[in-house]
Amino acid sequence: MKRSRLLSLIVLLAGCSGPLGPVAGGSLAGKPMAGPPADWNFARASEYVDVEVRPSDPYSVKIHYY
Repeated sequence: MKRSRLLSLIVLLAGCSGPLGPVAGGSLAGKPMAGPPADWNFARASEYVDVEVRPSDPYSVKIHYY
């Protein structure tokens, strides 16, 4: 029974094209930035930031910080 639940979860997560909660995924929604922001004060509102890498094959990475 536990294996079928785990398999169901894996299939569900594999079918997602974007990030889902703490699990990284595909491309992110929003406006792309040309480079790093000059002012990082917006980052104080959260403990993590999502970054999209590999523009040719988008993949998002969740970075946790304190």
